[in-house]
Parts: sequence; structure tokens; C-alpha cells
Amino acid sequence: MRRWLKSHVMPSGTRERRILLGPAAGLRMDLDPAHELRFWLGVYEAELATHFRRMVQPSMRCFDIGGAEGYHALFLARLSEMPVVVFEPGEEWTEKICSTLARNGLQGEVEPLFIGAQENGNVTTIDAMAEKHFVPDFIKMDIEGAEIDALAGAEETLAVRRPHMIVEVHGYEVERRCLDILERHGYEPQIVNPRKWLKEHRPIANNRWLVCAGRDPNTA
Repeated sequence: MRRWLKSHVMPSGTRERRILLGPAAGLRMDLDPAHELRFWLGVYEAELATHFRRMVQPSMRCFDIGGAEGYHALFLARLSEMPVVVFEPGEEWTEKICSTLARNGLQGEVEPLFIGAQENGNVTTIDAMAEKHFVPDFIKMDIEGAEIDALAGAEETLAVRRPHMIVEVHGYEVERRCLDILERHGYEPQIVNPRKWLKEHRPIANNRWLVCAGRDPNTA
């Protein structure tokens, strides 16, 4: 039945479409609903929508680490009303992110780099990027298991600024070690599990999020 509905009822083909719901509602992306339905509906990772709205305030400076198709960068730029710096090494995504932000009248910059524990070739660190761009008030991170290295390369940023963060973790050991780092820096992470309705395919066991309230930028 689901396949029949998709093939007979769902609009198909990649073209510019307005996102229907969620923090990106009304913004435009090139989407094919037959394959990117959650983006079009605005329910992709809907578990996080309330947290994004609560944590990201106007004038806050954001890093989007693991930008992929640019969905999160889009509404981070809207919520913050500031240029967002997106870290995405995938060549297939970098141009799309820039064009998507531009067509919505939003500002941002894409760094085609990996984020890790040390600078090396096309790998950089959060601390190095904070020095190059700005010290972020908010960080969203989704980098498929490299979270530990990314946090290890953010020691100064976490110690001095302690930004708000949403970190997607991939696996039990990764989560445990990320929690150790975050708690050492004074965070009290809230664990957010994937929703039971409208499930997304998550092949890695214990793939969920750490929502970390940091220091208020107005008092930092």
C-alpha cells in the first residue's frame, strides 16, 4: 500500500519545493518527495525540532558539522538570523548547500573539510575553525561515528565558550565516551531517542542524540 501511494499519489521528480512543516516550513529545497518525503513534509529528525527552537536564538552563531544536503543549515540560518558555517566534505553536497541558502535569502559558508582531533590535510578541528570564523554559540554535529575525535579537537571551545550542542551519536561506546567528554566540560546531556512513529532507517544500534545546554551567550 505504501509503495502504491508513493507511485500513484505522491508528487515525484526533483524540483524546487516548499517544506511544509517544522522549523524549515516555507523554505525551499530541490526535493523529490518520492525519495525525500521527510524533508518535504518537514518531519526529518522531528524529535529535535523543539530543541532547535529552544536553543537557537537570533544573533547566535552556528556551526553545522556534517551538513549533508543542507536541511539543518537551512533552518539554523533562519533561527539564528546569522550566517551559518557548514562543514561538509562531500562534493555532491557543497554546491547544493550554498545554492539552497542563497535561494532562501539566507547566508552561510561551506567548508569542504572533515572535523577531527587534529589538523591534517582536509581534516580540521572545531578549535581551529573557531579561530578562523567565530567561536560558535551552537553546534549541531552528525558525522557518522567521528564524534569523539571532533569533541577532542574542541577542548578550548568547550572550556571557554561551552556552546549549546546537539550531537548525534553512533554506537554505545561512542556515546559513552562522548558523555565523558561533555560531562567533564560541565554539560548535563539529555538523551533523545528516535521516535517510534514514522521511523527512519537507522542501521547502527544506539543511534540517538545528546542534547547539551551550554552557557547563555548573553552571559558568556
